[in-house]
Amino acid sequence: MRLALVRHAEAAEDARGLCYGRLDVGLSQRGRVQCASLAEAFRHETIDAVLASPAVRARETGVAIATPHRLGVDVVEPLRELDFGELEGRSYEEIAESDPELYERWMTARRRCASPEASRTPTSRRGSPPGSRGSSSTRAIGTSWPSPTAA
Repeated sequence: MRLALVRHAEAAEDARGLCYGRLDVGLSQRGRVQCASLAEAFRHETIDAVLASPAVRARETGVAIATPHRLGVDVVEPLRELDFGELEGRSYEEIAESDPELYERWMTARRRCASPEASRTPTSRRGSPPGSRGSSSTRAIGTSWPSPTAA
């Protein structure tokens, strides 16, 4: 199987500076322009399937790639974004002010990138570690998806 991994286009302006993973935000105007560029970049590629996480921004990006190929977008739950737990929807600045110790631990862990857990906030809900989410999802897609080429 050939699998092209594409991160969603730029999220809406009102989400900038916020912890958003599971928070369902759409695309910015620039994100829509990026989608048009993606559609053009993939226009002449052979694509049999387009997969996306359940997030609106990922599905909108997927639609841009899928439409020229007359495909739909298959939503794949394991591709769901990281869950920031109680920090979801709060600004980084607000977190730093309200809980500086938590913020410093989180940022220090991220800078070290010591493990896949480093991306997880100290208050994240448990599930797959962030670093394993993509690799385990792509392995599952690669071994079980019926299409030879997917984006």
